[in-house]
Amino acid sequence: MIFCDFNAGVYPDIREPFDYVVCSGVLEYIRQPRKFLQQVPRWGRAVVLSYSPMAPGDSKLNRLGNGWGWVNHLTREGIQKLFAEVGLDAALLHDDKLGFVIYLLKPKEHNT
Repeated sequence: MIFCDFNAGVYPDIREPFDYVVCSGVLEYIRQPRKFLQQVPRWGRAVVLSYSPMAPGDSKLNRLGNGWGWVNHLTREGIQKLFAEVGLDAALLHDDKLGFVIYLLKPKEHNT
C-alpha cells in the first residue's frame, strides 16, 4: 500500500520505477493535471492512462454535475497538448463510443 494524495501534492516515493503504472479513472479527479503528469513518469517506464475528455458541445457545468465529481475538463486536443508540453509521447490505445480514451504514455526520447 502506498499512500498518496495527488491534490495535496503527496506523491509516492518510488525507489525504482515499475515497468508499468496504470492510472485508470484518476486524472478526472486531479485539480492540477499538469503537475500530476510531470510526476507520473517517475513511477514507471510506461504509463497506461484512461480519461474521459470533455466532448464537443459539452459544458463544464454538465461535467461538474455528472455525479462523478470530476474537477478538470480537458478536451481530447487539450489533453494531447498537455502530454506534449510535459514531455510525454502518447499513443492512443483505445477509443470507445462513450468517449473514454486510453493512452500509453512514455517520456519523450531526447537525442543529444
